[in-house]
Amino acid sequence: GETCGLGKLRELLVKGTAQPQIEIIPDPAPVVLPSLEPLRENFRRLGEEWRRVRDEVIAALSSPGLNKRDIGNLAKLAGAMESYLNGPFIFPLFKDFKKFTSTHLSECVKKGGECPTHSFFDKCAGFQAAVNELQALMARKVLSLKSEMFKYFRSEFARRKESLNVQSFEDLLTRLNRALEGSRGDILAAAVRSRYKAALIDEFQDTDPVQYSIFDRIFARNAPLFLIGDPKQAIYGFRGADLFTYLQASSEIENRHTLLTNRRS
Repeated sequence: GETCGLGKLRELLVKGTAQPQIEIIPDPAPVVLPSLEPLRENFRRLGEEWRRVRDEVIAALSSPGLNKRDIGNLAKLAGAMESYLNGPFIFPLFKDFKKFTSTHLSECVKKGGECPTHSFFDKCAGFQAAVNELQALMARKVLSLKSEMFKYFRSEFARRKESLNVQSFEDLLTRLNRALEGSRGDILAAAVRSRYKAALIDEFQDTDPVQYSIFDRIFARNAPLFLIGDPKQAIYGFRGADLFTYLQASSEIENRHTLLTNRRS
């Protein structure tokens, strides 16, 4: 489907792995899809039933008790069912299949009118319920596959980069952050501060959580740290920027200064 094409999956993968701290939820359990044979058999029997009672069904749908606006053009409706049942078993069902179900017809009755009944309507309702159940299972299967895709990518991508002895800019950040969080993190932070006496970060609204964690561990409370940015621009998410990172930093600073005049405009 549209949501499972390679292009869509690639876009989802990029979004889901843009930051190492991103968690993929939920983590669905594996889904085993049932055999399609029972549904195929029901489809075949429904076709046989339709060819046997077609005229009766159309007459029932012409009942004065039904609201004609809800039913629509009977000839087109019958033609759609004819075309569907004469073809191979496919789903989702065609748009107006529900109009042949007893469940839907009960909602199309005029005030004071009587709902027509026919075994074909009941069989269509059962068939639609079975197809809906299968589609729900398939949706869960897709979620499970997407979850497995993220797990595989994260482990396999790291393994392949290591085997090729390469690393990305993001790897530099995450490894530095991991080292700062480790047992010798304080020593590493002190070594960086010995080279840089202060830090001034412009366009701070474009900072992601990993970058802020690095700045915070090295400079905050130990050396001057100046953060310059505009929270209104953080919503654009440039370079993985995260509005909540800006808000967190804003809540932790000691002094706040605001430009009162817009010099740019």
